[in-house]
Amino acid sequence: MKPATKTLLVFLALVLVFFQYRLWFAEDGIIKTWHFKKNIADQVTQNQIIRQQNKILLNDIQDLKQGGSAIEEHARNDLGMIKEGEIFYRTVKK
Repeated sequence: MKPATKTLLVFLALVLVFFQYRLWFAEDGIIKTWHFKKNIADQVTQNQIIRQQNKILLNDIQDLKQGGSAIEEHARNDLGMIKEGEIFYRTVKK
């Protein structure tokens, strides 16, 4: 093989290695892209969960604004309040 051909092959091999390195490990390379796609998928899932929680909270707010039964329910469940004249029994399960 001629020395010029060897030099050309070495040069082409180095260029190939350089571009392969950039393809896989650069800021905009394949590995970073995979990580970004995974992060986006995780964020989309988390956003869906938060949207569902917000919807539940908005429904609670509407119920509280519209009627006294929701207020009474929250007072009983969250604050442990009872009506005058009621008897409260608490049962404990083992």
